[in-house]
Amino acid sequence: MEHKTYPTLTAGVTLTSGSSWTKGAVVPIVGADVLKSISGKFIIDTIVVESIVPTGFVYELFLYSDASGTIPQGQFRFSSLGDLIVSQRKQDIHETLYGSVACQAAGARVTISIQYRIV
Repeated sequence: MEHKTYPTLTAGVTLTSGSSWTKGAVVPIVGADVLKSISGKFIIDTIVVESIVPTGFVYELFLYSDASGTIPQGQFRFSSLGDLIVSQRKQDIHETLYGSVACQAAGARVTISIQYRIV
């Protein structure tokens, strides 16, 4: 199966933390507009951490199925750039993906993208 990246040919999605160890706003990572171009169920294999500002801190990324952040999909802790391997959760054909981030540094920013494959 072919792996694809979202977003493609542009920077990833930026999430901003709240105050120290407080989650920031829940923002769309894969929104309804994107799902129109994905033809079927898909599996997210990897979350790519493209940038973190500031560096030298610990971050926690929270993934949700809903915009209010009440239906959790996963939680990941990291402190550097790289790939976070996801436990291959199958996304329904019209299921959006939202995220928020917390960090020990207030107002910290992380930019992410996802790698997925159609199943």
